Amino acid sequence: MSYDKEQQSRDWRFIFDTAEGHRALGNLFHECGVFMPVFDESPHIHAFNEGRRNVALDIIQALEVAPGEFRRISEAIKELNNDD
Repeated sequence: MSYDKEQQSRDWRFIFDTAEGHRALGNLFHECGVFMPVFDESPHIHAFNEGRRNVALDIIQALEVAPGEFRRISEAIKELNNDD
């Protein structure tokens, strides 16, 4: 089965282009630490953190997030971080 990047982007946008999808995406980025440092003195924990973050970055790339959208996403994540 062929799954081209355009179809992948359409599929991800279909899922996340709702109010519920925006909340879920913001939560996913929060949990994956997209806008947080991944460094840890332990190389194992550092690698784990980077791998988790990379999954969310792959989704950002598949969604073809425009630079202006990052501000909205980061603000939503800051709100989630303040709730912790």
